Order: sequence, then C-alpha cells, then structure tokens
Amino acid sequence: MEAKLLDIEERLAKIEARMKTHWALQTKDDFAESYILRLRNELQASVFKIAIAAVVLLAGSGYVVIKYAVDERFQIANAHLISRLQESYDNQIKRTDSNFEWRRFHDYGKDYVYLAELYSKAPLAKDEKKKNVHNLLNEASGYFGKALELGDMKASTYWELGELSYTYPLKMDLPEEVNKLEAIEKYKDATERYTALEISKGWRAEAYMKIGQVYWDLHDDSGLKKNNKDVYMNNAKEFLTKAKNEYSKYQNLADDRTKKNTEEISKLLAQIAKISP
Repeated sequence: MEAKLLDIEERLAKIEARMKTHWALQTKDDFAESYILRLRNELQASVFKIAIAAVVLLAGSGYVVIKYAVDERFQIANAHLISRLQESYDNQIKRTDSNFEWRRFHDYGKDYVYLAELYSKAPLAKDEKKKNVHNLLNEASGYFGKALELGDMKASTYWELGELSYTYPLKMDLPEEVNKLEAIEKYKDATERYTALEISKGWRAEAYMKIGQVYWDLHDDSGLKKNNKDVYMNNAKEFLTKAKNEYSKYQNLADDRTKKNTEEISKLLAQIAKISP
C-alpha cells in the first residue's frame, strides 16, 4: 500500500505540473509571460553558444595570425642578422688579410733596422760602415712606406718612421741624416692611431715623450731666433706633460722601459722649469 501511495503521488505531481504549464489551463497573461520567458532563455542560450563559437574561432585565427606575424618578423630579423654577420665576417677576413700584408712589410722594415744596427757596430772602415747603414735604413724606410699602404695597424709604422728620422741616425752615427721636424710629424701621426690596448701599454705616452724630446732638442739648436726657441720650448713642455699625465693613468706599468721614460720626462721638465719665465 505504501508503494502504491508513493506511485500515485508521483503521477499526480506530474499531472499537476503538466496542467500548470499547459496553455489551455493558463490565463492569457500567464501564458504570454511564460512563453516570452521561455523564448528569452532559449535566445540567451543560443547567443551564448554563438559567442562561444566566435571566441573559439577568433582565438584560433588570432593564434594563426600572431604566429604568422611572429614567424615573419623572426625571419626578417634573422635575415638581417645573417646579413650583418656575413658582412662583419667578410670585413674581418679583408682586415685580417690586409693586416697580414701590413705585418709582412712592417717586419721587413724592422729587420733592415736591426741589420743596420749590426753594421753600425761592426769593425769596418767608417765610410764603408756609414754607406752600408745608410742603405739599410733606406731599405727599411721603403718597406715601412709599403706597410702604410696596407692594413689599419699603422701607428707602429709611423713610430718607426719617426725613429728613422731621429733616433736611429743618432744611434748609428749618422747625425747628418737626422730630420727633427719630419720626426715630430711621424710621431704625431702615430699618436693619432694607437688603439685603446696600445695606449694602455704606454705606447702613446712614449710617442708624446719623443715629440717633447725632439722639440727640446730643436730648442737647443744654434742659430734659432729667441721666438722660435720659446715656441719649441713650450711645445716640448706641452708634450712632455702629456706623456707624464698619460703614464700616470696606467700605474700598472712597472717595466724598465717605462721607468726609464718617466725618469727622462721628469728630467727634461725640470730643465724646462729652470729657464721658463
């Protein structure tokens, strides 16, 4: 009986629900309100489904568009990078080749300088010795000139040309071949071309020192007017001070050559200070 009563209650509930929602058993206003509400719910559900589909579609196409744009941008950037690397590589090859040729001719010139130095110390007749040393230094000058036509490492070559016009002739007993003004110009050319690494080694400071030395030497030449002497003295002071200041920037330089140069700079500046007005 209990089971039958539950079954009857369930069936009555279904019938009651159907009757409440049937259009024939509702008032006109109730039916219209119920109908509109049902349409609105169905419409909202449909719009929601369409929106979801649109989002999925756009998300997919957006991903494709973005991926395409990223890939295209990457390909363009990659092509530019490859082009730059290729250009840099080609330039490096050219630079290496030209610097190799520069090194070859520069070293030939330096070898002739060493050979001239050996001849200058050989037990030969003075005239014969001078002739051989002169010819060897001329050969050195020719190779240094060829080196200047190649590569971009020219500071060392200009330095050697300055030495050929001043230091080497004095050292090898050829004072008549000294050209002080030309030596100054070559040393100045060198100072304008040293790399940061070469500067940190004190190479430019030494070139400044050499310029100061030659100007001071010019100051001592006889036959110069006082105005010219003053100009050369001031120039000597200027470049010797430059050399001193540059050496002071690199206190890690403690080799014998640097010590000798700094001592020479201090000595010359002291001499200049004694006669400066």
